[in-house]
Amino acid sequence: MYFPIYTIPNFYDDPDEIIKRANTFDYTQEATDGIGVRTESLHNFDYPLFHLSNDKILRTIFGAVHKCTYIAENVFSKIKNVKEKSGNIHCDEDTLLTIIIYLSKNLKNSGTNVYDNKLNRSLLATSNGDFNTAFCFDGCFPHQALHDLKENQERLTQAIFFTKMDAPFFPMAELNRGSK
Repeated sequence: MYFPIYTIPNFYDDPDEIIKRANTFDYTQEATDGIGVRTESLHNFDYPLFHLSNDKILRTIFGAVHKCTYIAENVFSKIKNVKEKSGNIHCDEDTLLTIIIYLSKNLKNSGTNVYDNKLNRSLLATSNGDFNTAFCFDGCFPHQALHDLKENQERLTQAIFFTKMDAPFFPMAELNRGSK
């Protein structure tokens, strides 16, 4: 485990512009949990937005002049017309840091639950999916999407998965040293 759980309110300066851009993208891939659709990674077709969102996360964690290099996937996802109120509990395998940015206005209980990674899977943290809030957690934590959607409501999120990172330090690494 390298990262604590972060919540970053008011993530984008102009979230309406991000939503407008997101609504022009092609959602051609099935989401990994089988619920909803997603874009391909932004680095393939909108590198400025890919860089903007990734860099904002890294500046929040490592400071304004971070010297991190990384490999990341950065996608937009849409969920609508689902009867289930939550997705499957899963881990993001091979992901150091997972970020979910909630971009749907006026949704309640459409965030993410994060559980401990022991067998009892007790709830560690929850995000209600507040508009324009980034919810960040170590990819090793089991988690599940919440989507308490009414008819014709849509849950729009941006998900960032940092799979490799060369950073000056990791926030939780010192706490875990010698614990194995």
